Amino acid sequence: MSGSRDGAPLRSVEGADYDERRFLAVMREAVDVLEAHGVPHVLMGGVAVAALGRPRWTHDVDVFLRPDDARRALGALNDAGFEPEEHDPLWIFKAVKDEVLVDLIFRSQGDIYLDGDMLARAITTTFKGERIRVLPPEDLIVIKAAAHTEDTAYHWFDALAVLTNHELDWRYLLRRAPHSVRRVLSFLVFAESNDAPVPRWAILDLVDRVYGLRGEPARVPTDSSEATQDERIAVEARERLRRDPRTADVDVEVTTYGDTIMLTGEVATEERRAVLDDVAAELFPHQRIDNRTDVRRLEEPVTVEEIG
Repeated sequence: MSGSRDGAPLRSVEGADYDERRFLAVMREAVDVLEAHGVPHVLMGGVAVAALGRPRWTHDVDVFLRPDDARRALGALNDAGFEPEEHDPLWIFKAVKDEVLVDLIFRSQGDIYLDGDMLARAITTTFKGERIRVLPPEDLIVIKAAAHTEDTAYHWFDALAVLTNHELDWRYLLRRAPHSVRRVLSFLVFAESNDAPVPRWAILDLVDRVYGLRGEPARVPTDSSEATQDERIAVEARERLRRDPRTADVDVEVTTYGDTIMLTGEVATEERRAVLDDVAAELFPHQRIDNRTDVRRLEEPVTVEEIG
C-alpha cells in the first residue's frame, strides 16, 4: 500500500502551514482509529517529549506499534481517509490527513521494538487538552539516547528534560539499557555533567556492563602503543560493523582472540542475529566469527485501557 487514495504518489507535507487545532484533530482521529481496531500502541517523539519533558512543538504524530500490527494499522487509517504509504518496510509507514503526517514506527533507532513492558508502563497524560498514552519516561530516554546523531543533537536535550521532570524507576531504565548500552551510559554521564539527578550507582552499573571493571580501577598503560593486536582488531571490527548500514544500530560487544572475532550482547530477533552473522562474515572473511549474541525476549502485549 503506497501513495494517495487515488494512486498518486504521497505528497510531501514538510513545511506545510500547520494549524494547531487541525494537528490535534488528526492526532485524535488517528489514535481513535487505532483504538477502535485494537492496535496496541503508544505515542513517542515530539508529542511524548512535550507531554513528559519540555514544551516543544512538532509537525508530525509519532506512533509506536509492533511490526505485526503495522500494515493493519495503515489499512485502518486508509479506510478512515488518510493517505497511506509503506515508506520503509524495515521501520516506518506513513499516513497523511489534512496535511498532518502520522508516522507509524515499528522499529526505533537502537533496534528497539514496542513490547509488553512499554505498554504496561505507558503514561496516560494530557497534551493540549487531549488524553494520550505515551511511552514510559525511562523507555523514551533510552530511545532518545540511542537516536542521537550529529544532525539530531536535540534528542539528548529532549531526554535530559524528561529525566529532570520525572521520578524515574532507575532499575527499570537499567534493565532497558542493553538496547543501546553505550549510548545510554554516555547520555547519563552527559546528564550528570548538566547537574541532572543521576544516581552514581546507575552509571557505575553501566560502566561495569560495558567494560567489566567490577569496581576495580582501570589499568592505564604507560605507553599508548601498548594496546595488544587483539585490542586493535576488536576496535577496527567494532567500527566496521557500525559503519555498515545493516548493523549500524546493533549494539554488541566485540572481542578478538587469535583468528576469532567474538560477538556478545543482545539483538532483537533471530533475523537480526542472522544478519549480524552474515555481515561479520562478509567484512572479515579470513577470521572465524563466534556469534554469542542472545535474542531479546519480547513480552506479549498486555491489555491496555482504551482512551475515551
